[in-house]
Amino acid sequence: MTSAELADRFREFPSPVPELITATDDETLIRTPITELPLLNQWRRGHVTLLGDAAHAMTPNLAQGSSQAMEDAIVLAESIAEHGISHHALATYENRRKDRTESILRQSRLQGRLAQIEHPVLARV
Repeated sequence: MTSAELADRFREFPSPVPELITATDDETLIRTPITELPLLNQWRRGHVTLLGDAAHAMTPNLAQGSSQAMEDAIVLAESIAEHGISHHALATYENRRKDRTESILRQSRLQGRLAQIEHPVLARV
């Protein structure tokens, strides 16, 4: 993508955004695609469990990644308080969190795909 193409995408933004983009050399533009990782079947193995992006990396479209990590930490702490440090505590944490995080993850992916629609009519919807 060139700076002219990028400026066109931001043409409706207030000044100086389009002008700054247009003044940028094409060679200095860095485009990094958002990568979607597959869902994990299980977050735990033995005495180790994952939380946050390690368990359910999300696209940034809903700005929910850090919020979900904090929710994970709270639920994990509650599970450990309830069941002690055990396999059961880790399984309980995962069972309590998995449906919610996967739902938000899917919503974020959908929002990202909708935001990237290039068709001029659909992009205005």
